Amino acid sequence: MKLPNIKIKLPLHTKRYAKWALFSLSIVSIVLIIITISAWFDINRLVFRSPILIKVQAPIVIERRVALASPLASTETLTKIPKSKADLINLKSASKVITGIWTLESNRGNYPTGFAKYCESLGKSNEFGFDPYGHTCFDNFEASVNRVENWLVDVMQELSLDQTLCFYNTGIASDSCIYSKNYHSLEK
Repeated sequence: MKLPNIKIKLPLHTKRYAKWALFSLSIVSIVLIIITISAWFDINRLVFRSPILIKVQAPIVIERRVALASPLASTETLTKIPKSKADLINLKSASKVITGIWTLESNRGNYPTGFAKYCESLGKSNEFGFDPYGHTCFDNFEASVNRVENWLVDVMQELSLDQTLCFYNTGIASDSCIYSKNYHSLEK
């Protein structure tokens, strides 16, 4: 017994929808595959080696990437445990300038309003007004001191003290500004 040959005829618009659905599904699948591959390469990298040295080794090795440190973070540890914030600053090479900036920016952390209190409300620290990226708050006081010191050491290699202070406050390395005058008035 022969089975009847049944053909289902679909309307033309249904076939078009099916083609578009298949095309859309293909595009979504390709995007997901690319995202998955990209995520894998965020964690891993391919290292091409010479297959023969003194010993035979695999020409391609997959290794985990080393996590990059934040440019704002510091891995320095202190050998002495400072008793106060001022003691922590005094351990730094640019302690005099850092103390002056600390005083001008937050009255040594006691300014009732401003950036120091904003960061404190977030459970973080920035009593130096150091804000190159817009509302930069550090995890703790030591991290903010280290970041300010690193910035000062870098900038003071090319600028004078007054130019550095003006640049710190206004972003313009001028020879004289109100900020640098206020800094020098602290010395008296």
